[in-house]
Amino acid sequence: MSKALENYKTKRESIIKAGRELFLSHGYTRTSMDEVAKTACVTKQTVYRYFVSKSDLFAEVISQMSKENDTYVFGDLSPEKELVKFGIQFVTMHMAKHRLELFRMMIAESGDGSEIGSMFKSMIQDARRKPLTVFLADRLNVKDADRMANMLISMLLSMRSPILMNTRSIPDSAEIERHAETCVKLFLNGVKGF
Repeated sequence: MSKALENYKTKRESIIKAGRELFLSHGYTRTSMDEVAKTACVTKQTVYRYFVSKSDLFAEVISQMSKENDTYVFGDLSPEKELVKFGIQFVTMHMAKHRLELFRMMIAESGDGSEIGSMFKSMIQDARRKPLTVFLADRLNVKDADRMANMLISMLLSMRSPILMNTRSIPDSAEIERHAETCVKLFLNGVKGF
């Protein structure tokens, strides 16, 4: 790799890292490109050379965060076992500190038609829901599989609300597994009626 390309990548990653740190700690609105430049130890002009706007930088931060966790790949186990495995991975991913910080920020700043909510939905939520929707339609012949996928995801994420409000601590793996098993059993029993 040439020195120029290596320097380009190093600066870009430094800017993304600074943006991520500031967005998660201060929020989108209260983070300025001046602060990003200062935290990344580069000039403001350098930041704008790599990212034309704050929303462009934020989109890259979200994109990288969404790639940190693999999308669940459904296999050939029984539908219940596959859904429980999906649920455990999904809930565990959402209990990570940076994910909780990101979600708190999204809730706080995505009102009034903000582009932040749209970015979050299209870059993170839709990518996680689509494989589940396909699985429900193909393996369980669920009608309105997209809506049912949203229902299961909502059930799985019900564990997150008290954590976001700091009324309970992050659950251990055994609690997450029990929660996923309970949600899947309730979901599968309910889906039979549709």
